[in-house]
This record gives sequence, C-alpha cells and structure tokens, in this order.
Amino acid sequence: MEEETNKSIKVPKNIKFNLLEVIIIMIITIIFGIVLGTLITTSKEYNHDFNSNYDEEIAIFKEAYNKIVDEYYETVDKKVLIEKAINGMFNYLGDPYSTYMNEEETEALMERLNGEYAGVGMEITANADGTANVVRIFKNSPASETDIKPGDKITLIDDQSLTDLSISEIANLIKGPINTKVKINTISDNEEKEYVITRKSVNIDSITYKLINNNQKISYISIDLFAANTNDQFKKALDTAFKDGVTGLIIDVRNNTGGYLDTVSDMASQFMDRSHIIYQLQTKDKISKIYSTEKKNLNVDVVVLINEISASASEILAAALQESYGALIVGTQSYGKGTVQKATTLRNGATLKYTIQKWLTPNGNWINETGITPTHYIELNEEYFKNPIEENDNQLQEAIKLLTK
Repeated sequence: MEEETNKSIKVPKNIKFNLLEVIIIMIITIIFGIVLGTLITTSKEYNHDFNSNYDEEIAIFKEAYNKIVDEYYETVDKKVLIEKAINGMFNYLGDPYSTYMNEEETEALMERLNGEYAGVGMEITANADGTANVVRIFKNSPASETDIKPGDKITLIDDQSLTDLSISEIANLIKGPINTKVKINTISDNEEKEYVITRKSVNIDSITYKLINNNQKISYISIDLFAANTNDQFKKALDTAFKDGVTGLIIDVRNNTGGYLDTVSDMASQFMDRSHIIYQLQTKDKISKIYSTEKKNLNVDVVVLINEISASASEILAAALQESYGALIVGTQSYGKGTVQKATTLRNGATLKYTIQKWLTPNGNWINETGITPTHYIELNEEYFKNPIEENDNQLQEAIKLLTK
C-alpha cells in the first residue's frame, strides 16, 4: 500500500501512473490507483431499457453469460462476472482514464471529491504487520479532539485485529453513521492507548493559506484537490489575502491530480472578467469556449507552482492564469492530461467513468501527454527532501523572488 503523495516525496520524472492515481477511501483512508488526472462531470442515468439498435449484441452477451453461469463446472459469482465483463469493455477502449468503479470505489471517490464524509477524520495507510499507520489528522474532526497523532499505529478497531485486512476493510471498520462510536487502540511512543470516538460529519480541507512575506505582502495558497467544497475554501483564502493587503499571490498545485471541472472553472473565474477564456472544450469537431463568469479583474500578481504530478484540473487552472491572466509558472513540466471524463452512476451504485471531451487551453493548445511548460523551469532542491522547510523549497523561493522584483 503506497502512502499519500505529498510535497515531501520525490517523484521521478519518468514516473508512470495507473489510471486515476490517488483515490482516497475515507476514514479518511487513502487508496492509490484510482484518481490521477481526474477531471469529471457527474450524472445518474438509470437506463431501464436497452436501445433496440443493440438488441442483437445484447442477446449474444446474455447467451454467453447464461451459458457460463448455468454450465460452468464451478460456481460463478454473477456480480463479479458482470464487473469483469464491463471491465473488458473499458480495456477495449485503451483509455487509462475510462474505467469501471464498483460501489466501494465509487463511494470512496465521491467522498473525496465531495469534500465531506461521516467518520473520525484521520488518514491512514495499512502495514504488512497487521496494523495501520496514522498519516494525518483533519482539523476540527473527532480525531483532532483526541491525542492521536501522525505516526501512531492502530492495532485494534472495536477489539478486532487488523491482520489480513485490506485497507478498504480497515476503512469500513472505522467508518459508520454519524453519532455512532468506534473504539480504536493505538501504539504511540511505545505506549498502548485506547480511544472511543464518536463519528461525525467531517469536512476535508483542500486549501492551505498563509502570509509568507509580510513585508512584501505575498501570500501562499496550496490546493490539494478540486473537490466540491474547494471553491468556497478558495474564496475565503482570497478574501483573507486581500484583507492582509497582499500584492503578490503564490498558488501551489504541485502534486494536485485533479477534481471537478466546475470547481476549477469557478476558481479560475475569480481572477478575471467575462471577456476572458478559462479553457475550451472539443467534442469531436466542435469546439466551445468557456468564459469566466465574474464581472471584474483582480489586481494581484500571480505565480503558479507546478510539478510532474500536477494534472488535469491543476493544468486548467495554471493554463488559464498564464494565458488569460498573465501569471508566471514555476516548477517542472506538468503531467499532461488533456481530456474530460463523465462519471455516470449505475443502479447498483457502481460508476462508469469515461472520456467525453478534450480540453484546450485559452489559446487553443492541447497539452495531453506533453503538459504545461513553466515560464521558469526549476527542479526541486535535493535539500528539500532531506529537510522539507520553506527555506529549502527553491521553487517556492523563486516564486517569492519573482513577486518581489
């Protein structure tokens, strides 16, 4: 089980990602391999009748399905068989961003992208020794009211051992309805501890704001994900920045793998008026220009930080601010994910996520598999990986330097 990708982890430039890399199954519990480069619109479409144009194809499928279920010499799990058949269709497409997600994976993705879930507010990874590590505690969560801290080991949940449990099974033990209780046993600094925590609705913060240079009035906003509630958090951060009287703004989307298209559209719109293009959408031979929805332009210099993992919605924001607002880009070449996916929920709670469009930058560039080229190309200093403090983050320091010229 991989740990959460964060700003202190070095990522090789030739890294290869599996489809949707970075889904978070909430406690919040992290499962990787489902979210990289997610840029989605969502819908629920329960089709009760097959299109008559496909009757012959469906009849052939049903015949094959029935033969396998009825005549195969061993018992067949019909649910798994259907899932494998659907996965086969997606494999045929050869598109790493089009996939079938079962009910559990769908729930995990939606929890993360909705920015809210019912639980205790901790992020964990599973260990091979039958324990789980606490990676992060969310502020204002039930877990934040306890002494549990990152680095603690979880050994039991409601007196049940975690041995041989998958990360999703551990997650399901901790998750539960609001106002119910869960008992969690931990080892912290070689001391065994026991906590009884009441589950509540937990909001996931995807925005970090701070004033990093008071003399020069420069503020910093880190965006971890473009979730449903990220724009509201972003607005509050911008309001705080202007109350602080900032003249320079650093927006950090390093390691941000994407999220909702509507969210990034709203966030980019806050910088410019309706005469400015945010991005373009290409559906087959038709191209539509998507404009800002706001009435005024901001008067603040902007530098955007990107890296090899900045993908999809992160690239839309970076490109919009660069080409339509005049922002500078610092860091390394971004991931290069230039397509949009639609997520359709099926009647069984599973989801079909499939590519429906290309997105283009305001100037009409398609960055798929090439990424965005920074105006100031700088690789992250090796010292930062040894000691991840602001002073060792040479990309951040370059952004500060550009804003203080």
